[in-house]
Amino acid sequence: MAHLFNFALVRITEGKNKGRMGRIYSYCDKITKVVGDYGLGRLNIWILDCPSDAIDVYHVYPVGAVEFMEMSQPSDEFMTGNADRLREIINEEMKKCLEKELILERISTLGELSDLVVLQNMGWQAAFWERYVRIFGPKYKKRPKNARKVC
Repeated sequence: MAHLFNFALVRITEGKNKGRMGRIYSYCDKITKVVGDYGLGRLNIWILDCPSDAIDVYHVYPVGAVEFMEMSQPSDEFMTGNADRLREIINEEMKKCLEKELILERISTLGELSDLVVLQNMGWQAAFWERYVRIFGPKYKKRPKNARKVC
């Protein structure tokens, strides 16, 4: 559960769509919304239950019914189609940073992310995803550069 973040690649582990993969659209303590990505193949899109006129979102209950797969970048079409949701996520995080703690490096990176989503110049997806995962993805401890190897 610690690795889950919006638009991370997950696999549904319970229910009638068990085994299908998608990306987290949003999640809370009780329910996870998973959205299909055409980059994963059409079968993953068609299987998810949703009205035909709505965004392809499947509500998964309980939250533990999804398994983190990887932090791979979504397809370009997926990112362009969900740019509004990406903007919402960034704005919510900016508000949290201003209310709780003022970390200039984090706010600066969030500003860069916002600019990339709003302007959407050619190839914005790769630069955006790298920064997005650095901010929202799981935190890994890095070993110090001057660490010695133990024989």
